[in-house]
Amino acid sequence: MQLYLVEDDPECRKILYTLLRDYEYHKAMLAEVVECFHVGALSIIEVRDYNFKDMFFDQRYLTLKKIETLARDFYKSLLEDLKAGKMGIEAMCDEQIGEKLISTLETLVEWEEEHIEMVERLRSIS
Repeated sequence: MQLYLVEDDPECRKILYTLLRDYEYHKAMLAEVVECFHVGALSIIEVRDYNFKDMFFDQRYLTLKKIETLARDFYKSLLEDLKAGKMGIEAMCDEQIGEKLISTLETLVEWEEEHIEMVERLRSIS
């Protein structure tokens, strides 16, 4: 949100809004899958404050690109492990839930790829 608030360019703010909106979708998608495992309440992960308002323009977008790339790489690695059977998912849940988890991760990887492209567009706009 900080990055959105410090951005002056309307086109850039539109892209940042899309990223913020999608983050909320991602959280909801992941929460839904975790609920399928019947593990109880989801613990809240502390979100790091990147202090975007104190950064120079290039630092903001390099940091944002790093965040998007790390998310994509994490989802992709987890997906590869699940597909290769390294996680033992069949012991944790039934086949339908496992398929839903894999489908969700595939979607998240695609979205993160789009987000990386959006961040690159942001850099070219400003």
